[in-house]
Amino acid sequence: MDIEKYAQDMLLNLNKLEQTLLSLPSIKQNTISEKWNAVQILEHIYLVEQGVIFQFKHGKGIGLHDAESILGQEKLQRILIGLRAKKTASPEMFLPKGKFEHGSQAITELGKFRNNWLQELQNSNLQISNAIFEHPYLGKMTISDWLYFLHTHAERHLLQMQELA
Repeated sequence: MDIEKYAQDMLLNLNKLEQTLLSLPSIKQNTISEKWNAVQILEHIYLVEQGVIFQFKHGKGIGLHDAESILGQEKLQRILIGLRAKKTASPEMFLPKGKFEHGSQAITELGKFRNNWLQELQNSNLQISNAIFEHPYLGKMTISDWLYFLHTHAERHLLQMQELA
């Protein structure tokens, strides 16, 4: 995995999320309906990233894989973006709970958290190994798979935000 390119892609995604948020009328940012609004989408992305990074730092995994990746970036894109019409319920711990009142607050907090863990990744304080961690729907994934997942997951929800316009 090219860490520098990955970090650039994650920061570009953050910029796209912010631009999409700013393009939405304020009514679309906080509207309460059965579908998530922009602030809820951003909170969900934030919660998922927090959970995954916490697991990397404190979890032991369920074993080691002989390669860097089990699923790989292309397969994750095919599943998460290509099959986006197939909705999957988020685990309870990653459901938005109203942590952020405004989209600007959500973007700021997501940006701070993302910048911190990307810095740790670039400084090798967050290690990429072949450790395997279980995903509730996708099954066994290495840390590289999880990092690709975080990017593709955020891209999936960027598309969801763009549909709010």
